[in-house]
Amino acid sequence: MGAEIKDAGAPPGGPFQNRRRWPRIALELAVRVKFASIAEAVESRTVDISRGGVFIQMREPRPMGTRVNIVMQVADGASLNLSGVVVRSVAMEDLSGPPGIAVVFTDLEEAAKKALDDLLARKLARSAR
Repeated sequence: MGAEIKDAGAPPGGPFQNRRRWPRIALELAVRVKFASIAEAVESRTVDISRGGVFIQMREPRPMGTRVNIVMQVADGASLNLSGVVVRSVAMEDLSGPPGIAVVFTDLEEAAKKALDDLLARKLARSAR
């Protein structure tokens, strides 16, 4: 599946229009989202990703402010560990898009930042072909 850059802003008048610092890339990857306890972990897929965050499909989205740890499956069976906070929750009955959570990354170590940058660069290079 090729990567596709999405507009860095929300639709005109949308609440996130001026908040995005990085363009989003449409990218479907397997993820495991961990909440306060391991028992609350959820297996899911990403919808899109940027240097600053990710949108993850989820049938029962968690509320804004929820802290999460994300284990993202990337190329060759490797995984990327990221932490963040839910900044938007889209319920099933919301017509603005698929149900799930928008997570802004927080407290990323340099190694995680580099791995994320490498992942995004590879996807952009593939989509440019």
